[in-house]
Amino acid sequence: MKRTIFSVCLALLLGYVLVTLLNLPTLNVGLLKFKGSCRSCDLTKTNLEAMDLHGADLYSATLIWANLSGGDLSGADLTGADLAGANLAGVDLSGADLRGANLNQTVLINADLTDTKIEKGQLDQALLCNTKTIDGSVSGCDLSGRNLTGVDLREVDLTEANLAGANLAGVDLRGIDLAGANLAGVDLSMVDLRGANLVGTILSETNLTKLNLTERNLSGVDLRGANLTGVDCTEIDLKGANLKGTNFAGANLTGADLSGANLNQTVFVNADLTDAKIEKGKLDRALLCYTKTIDGAVSGCDLSGRDLIGVDLRGANLAGANLIGSNLTGIDLTGANLAKADLFDANLTGAVLRGTNLAGTNLRGTNLRSANLRSANLAGVDLADAIFCNTTMTDGAIDSASC
Repeated sequence: MKRTIFSVCLALLLGYVLVTLLNLPTLNVGLLKFKGSCRSCDLTKTNLEAMDLHGADLYSATLIWANLSGGDLSGADLTGADLAGANLAGVDLSGADLRGANLNQTVLINADLTDTKIEKGQLDQALLCNTKTIDGSVSGCDLSGRNLTGVDLREVDLTEANLAGANLAGVDLRGIDLAGANLAGVDLSMVDLRGANLVGTILSETNLTKLNLTERNLSGVDLRGANLTGVDCTEIDLKGANLKGTNFAGANLTGADLSGANLNQTVFVNADLTDAKIEKGKLDRALLCYTKTIDGAVSGCDLSGRDLIGVDLRGANLAGANLIGSNLTGIDLTGANLAKADLFDANLTGAVLRGTNLAGTNLRGTNLRSANLRSANLAGVDLADAIFCNTTMTDGAIDSASC
């Protein structure tokens, strides 16, 4: 019996020594669960979600990109710990010791820091949102302009958060409540928004290309100037949405509900509006060009005198379009078809026309200052009185004849 007990104790001792010497994250998780402490150990990228670690000794531990969300770290010793990029969303840190800890990009959304021991300035680089601070007061949620690349925000409540201009590249926002949040100017083209609540969200000037918005509820959303080129918006709910200047070029809006929406300068070039719900006369201020209208008929393309500054119309079909006197400053028409279009006296300053088909187009008196015509098809084009100044021609040469 004594030999058996001795063997078990020896095995446990050897196991502990092995874990200590190897210091592997996966082994260290087991040690933490067993002992409730893991001083100076490596827990990089480990999943400690919802774990009860109150009072745990994690002195000088490495917890870079670890997931501790929803857990209990009240009273824990995290002195000198490296929590860079760690997810502490919803964690109870009341009374914990964070002195000397690295909190760069640490997610402390909805966390409780009441009575936490922490040095002045330590929280400057952390991500605070609806966080209970040291004195028990709740912080705001201003993450505007912050780099959130790779941050785990799944299932986090970001209601009315300010995320304007933030970098959300590759961020998983599935199931997140973003109702009333400000996402102005954010590139959401590579963001997963499945199941996210976007009701009342500010999405002005955002890039939503490559997303699937089929049957999504975006009622009341501010989408001014947003880019939804080619997006599938079948049966989307856009009731009361602000769509001023929104780009739906090539988008599928079949069965969409646009009742009460602001459609002033909304771009519907090559879009499909079959069976969409729109009040009579609402499309008068929109920009239609070869657009499938509510009854399935295809519209003409009269955009004469209209303002299309900076609009993304890459690959769009504008053949034979009437663009007389239109303002196309900074427009991107890369690969677009403008064969036999009429651009008399139009302003194409700074326009990108790389690989654009301009065969037979009327460019008389057109302003082509700083425009890029590289590889464009200019066969049969009428360029009489056109303005060339720092203009990149089809062969890459710069023409400044009109400067």
